[in-house]
Amino acid sequence: MIERFGLSAPQSATSICNHAYPPILAFFWGSVMGSDKSVRRMTLRQLLTHSEKCARDLVDLVHTGFLGKIGDFRDLSRPVRRRSHYPTMIALQNSLKKVLETVQQTQELADFLNEHMEAIRDHANRERVNRL
Repeated sequence: MIERFGLSAPQSATSICNHAYPPILAFFWGSVMGSDKSVRRMTLRQLLTHSEKCARDLVDLVHTGFLGKIGDFRDLSRPVRRRSHYPTMIALQNSLKKVLETVQQTQELADFLNEHMEAIRDHANRERVNRL
């Protein structure tokens, strides 16, 4: 998706403190919210902020990217007899390639969000133990 627009992710956003951020986040966020901490060293507030933003980006990616690409592929795979001919195999392959790229980006973003959610759970468990 990033390459389609001729853009590339900024270097500061792709890896910070040995923690690789998905390139799609670098595209959406521009930079990674000025944080130079790993997920385990973030405060609970930072984790919640990052995960909320990531969840919004995931929903946006699914609605704008994934559903659009799936719709395009479905239209190609189930042609209606109009003025045009049936689509070529190349068109189907290209559409399927776009769908698979979007699936990969969505999976990376979902994994990133899952990592943040696990860190939030661990942080909450530590706080609960400390209070007892």
